[in-house]
Amino acid sequence: MKQELVRINSIDDIEQVGILYAPNNITNKIVIHVHGLNGNFYENKFLDLVKNGQHPKVLFIACSDSRINPALITDSEPGELFVLRNIGNFVPPFAPDNDYHATAAGVEYATSVLGVTDIIVCGHSHCGAILAMETE
Repeated sequence: MKQELVRINSIDDIEQVGILYAPNNITNKIVIHVHGLNGNFYENKFLDLVKNGQHPKVLFIACSDSRINPALITDSEPGELFVLRNIGNFVPPFAPDNDYHATAAGVEYATSVLGVTDIIVCGHSHCGAILAMETE
């Protein structure tokens, strides 16, 4: 049975198709994984998250390092973690000014809007950001 590939332009399109068109290899891997062995489970899970929103209980702050995979580390399902990633998993101190504070904004959104109850800051070995700080 041949499935038709369709480009997704909006969240509403997800409900209308069973498989996504992905323009590059890494997203094709994601599509294949989602529609692989557990395809129906994950497809239904994603549709549920689209319809009902996310309600994670954990904020997971991790390094942007490609070797770190929060869902794999925690064995969590889609929608269970609210993940913030940046170089070196830095959480800057509070500063009441008009500067840009992406991490602080993410923490505030997670706690104030999503109501997360736990915050995990995940460090890792051989972190380039930490090494750069130590050598300067």
